[in-house]
Amino acid sequence: MPYSQRIQPGDLGVGDVVPTAPDDERLTPAYASLPGDEDLDITQLFEFGLGRARVLSIIGRDAASKRWYEGDRGPRTPIAQAAPKPCLSCGFFIPISGSLRTAFGVCSNAISPEDARVVSVDHGCGAHSEALIKAE
Repeated sequence: MPYSQRIQPGDLGVGDVVPTAPDDERLTPAYASLPGDEDLDITQLFEFGLGRARVLSIIGRDAASKRWYEGDRGPRTPIAQAAPKPCLSCGFFIPISGSLRTAFGVCSNAISPEDARVVSVDHGCGAHSEALIKAE
């Protein structure tokens, strides 16, 4: 069995290098710089992939979003089902940039088990910013 078929998520350790095939369908060549690009702002240039040889392809984007949405930080987990509100309405939710912005973000609440992780907009947990203590 080829090496590329044996490696699994979680196999990578400190000092390991997992080579990416030149024809990996998850990646596509980035756009080349064109005359007039200096008029674009840095955000636009990054979105175009300038400065990187390859960027995520549509196939790669779809595979990542499916994996994330159906995984532990999607809407169907027990913690999300029990949450008072979804991540989208949480003050600690930071939307990611690019085409996945409407579906995913990063949690920035140190109290949450999802802190520093990509979460779907319809995920949730008990550490929502609007889960307020009622005054007695």
